[in-house]
Amino acid sequence: MKINSILQISLTGILLASTTSAQLIISDDFNIDDTSDINASLNTRQAGTQAGTSWITNSNGIYGIINGRLDAEVTSPVDSGASLDYDFATNSDIIAAKGFTVSFDMTPTDGSYSAFSIGASSPIATRPVISSNTDIGLLMEDDGRLAIFANGTNVSDQNGAITWTGGGSLDFVELTILTENFNASTSFTISMTVAGSTIDLDPDTPSTSLTSTWDGGKNYLVFSNRGVSSSISDNFDNFNVSTVAIPEPKLYSIFIGLSIMLTALNSRRRIKI
Repeated sequence: MKINSILQISLTGILLASTTSAQLIISDDFNIDDTSDINASLNTRQAGTQAGTSWITNSNGIYGIINGRLDAEVTSPVDSGASLDYDFATNSDIIAAKGFTVSFDMTPTDGSYSAFSIGASSPIATRPVISSNTDIGLLMEDDGRLAIFANGTNVSDQNGAITWTGGGSLDFVELTILTENFNASTSFTISMTVAGSTIDLDPDTPSTSLTSTWDGGKNYLVFSNRGVSSSISDNFDNFNVSTVAIPEPKLYSIFIGLSIMLTALNSRRRIKI
């Protein structure tokens, strides 16, 4: 192998190895003894730069930690709501990285729906997933349908891309949100996987990601579920928010410059031959 090819391969390896690792903003594994106090022992179960952040809830549900999971129970046709008391739009690490990931395990509600809202203006909104003050609401029916709401407007027509296994079984959900900032009218893209499979959030285009815009308000992340007439429980577990990983820009510049130089040297040698 020619020396220039070896150098190019080496430079590529250095660039890949130098990608800045994701910054953990907060994680919560809920691994404590059963309790009705969802903020018990925060310092032992949470990690990240925002560890120790309390959860707040609306008054529609009965909340607790059961079997190492956050449990929300509702007994009538209302939405529960649980959110960390933290506005993620203010996080400088997320803004610097130009994006963040959210992941969690979820047991879908058996009989109605479970939901996760991004960019909710209030952490204890009555029904955040379909609120006009929520940037993106993901409403996940127990029969496998998915509805996506952007500031209260259904933009998905419940395309049925997710096949839930029903109440009692955890599914791993991961969301990636890319954005320049959280200012009003700034566009962002969101992508989603469930149990490792990519969910097509925009079936009408070649992309599986959905593009929308922020409303410029606060950015709370809210779990919720809806009851019908009997007692309905949801479980959420292993909640994690991290920045997206970003390459070191200076190393990108060095790599590009050296690649141009090596290409020029190769061209000169071919001309001489």
